[in-house]
Amino acid sequence: MVYYLKLLRINHWVKNLLLFAPLFFVGSINNVEKLFSLFIAFIAFSLAASCIYILNDYVDIKSDNLHPTKKHRPIASGKVSKKIALMIMLFLFLCSLLLSLQIFHLTYWILVYLLLNVLYSTTLKHIPIIEIMIVSSFYVLRILTGGDIISVYVSPWIILCTIFASLFLITGKRIAESYHNNYRSVLDTYTKKYLHNVLWLSSILSIISYGIYTVLILEQKNQLAIYSIFFVLFGFLRYNLILEKNPERVEKPELLVFIDKQLFINTILWVIYMYIIFY
Repeated sequence: MVYYLKLLRINHWVKNLLLFAPLFFVGSINNVEKLFSLFIAFIAFSLAASCIYILNDYVDIKSDNLHPTKKHRPIASGKVSKKIALMIMLFLFLCSLLLSLQIFHLTYWILVYLLLNVLYSTTLKHIPIIEIMIVSSFYVLRILTGGDIISVYVSPWIILCTIFASLFLITGKRIAESYHNNYRSVLDTYTKKYLHNVLWLSSILSIISYGIYTVLILEQKNQLAIYSIFFVLFGFLRYNLILEKNPERVEKPELLVFIDKQLFINTILWVIYMYIIFY
């Protein structure tokens, strides 16, 4: 049963919390009706994500077997058969679609997400630069989905911030992965210097975008929003420090905020601060 749960990669579901971001930033997180709609969307997206992770594991069996930790994944290790994995994937796909039909526009976004992921898993992940940008688009898609299904305007500045921040996380992950050999072919087309340049560029653009967002948009709600930039700065600086000292920890950015105490405390403080000034 443990291997079947690992197959779903439930820890990656944390990315789908981005669906709630538009509702949080407009100051309506206490709206029960909209919150429930987003919860349904969260479950549907999470099931769709697990469906894609199974597809990735199925496609990447050979490369995963060359990786020091991914070789222990359920399909690569043989703990879960290919046939059963595909049956689970189909079941998750149907459940996700059935749930999405309950929310206006959600089915459209789920299908777009699945289509992009299939293209990525089968072709695009082997194309340098494009593969990073496609993964970044998945984060943006979650933000847009959250805004659309509850009819909330999503500021272009928060979209830009999401693009650059996700690019930062993905590039950091690629840098960490580059310390291993012969398991992700696209890494052969990058140099560490290039990836570090992209990392710093994306971090600078993320911080600038967030700063402008707090000044132009959030300041209209509360002028204290600008001071939340200190939490954001600390997060980026801390991430860079971890990448330099313990790159293997950055290979799973979705877990890093829970593993690293300082990042976890910083994130909690940011959420509390933003909640206080908005609500």
